Amino acid sequence: MDFGSIGQAVRHWQERNRARQELQRLSDRDLADIGLTRNTIDASVRGEIKRPYRPGLYIAR
Repeated sequence: MDFGSIGQAVRHWQERNRARQELQRLSDRDLADIGLTRNTIDASVRGEIKRPYRPGLYIAR
């Protein structure tokens, strides 16, 4: 593994960690609105949970 791929792995870990923290800050009701529970946050961040696209649920940034 070279330094470039190590750096990329670290960046991906940081992104997943940031997403996990943001989801943890949501209320249980907000999580339910997006189809998650506290127990499914980690799996969702790892990409193991796939949800179908539902118009109106996503906010463009």
